Amino acid sequence: MIQTVLGFLGDYWISLAVGMGIGGFVVAVHWFASGRKTASFRAPSPATPSLVVSSSENRQTQRRDGNPLEVLLALPDEKDHPVHAFLLNRSQGGVCLSLSEEATPGTVLSLRPVKAPEMMPWIDIEVRSCKPATIGWEIGCRFVKTPPFAVYLLLN
Repeated sequence: MIQTVLGFLGDYWISLAVGMGIGGFVVAVHWFASGRKTASFRAPSPATPSLVVSSSENRQTQRRDGNPLEVLLALPDEKDHPVHAFLLNRSQGGVCLSLSEEATPGTVLSLRPVKAPEMMPWIDIEVRSCKPATIGWEIGCRFVKTPPFAVYLLLN
């Protein structure tokens, strides 16, 4: 009986050693094939493609795309008669909207998500650019005053 137990333990350790050897071999092959000499835990450099901003870009903060959000848009003194628009992307400095009509750069508008609670304030934005899109117009806007973080979260 003791020989059976020792034989089983011996088989166990041999199987474990073979498995570890194969795993080590795979890791070594991957390490040499990838050309890395040491592991790198440094933060990405500013030249990382996802963070590069073109020289024609006016934005000071990174833009975030997301699902289009239906919003109401109105002149600050005509909030009783808003038009529907879609928020295409947002940054800490402003938003990009899809609108059915053209907007003049410099115009101040008020923005509010359609599904926002009634107590949510309207957000004032200034039209910075307006260009034709496949459907309607693409309006680039900046926040007149940066909205509180809780209000900004409702734009996501």
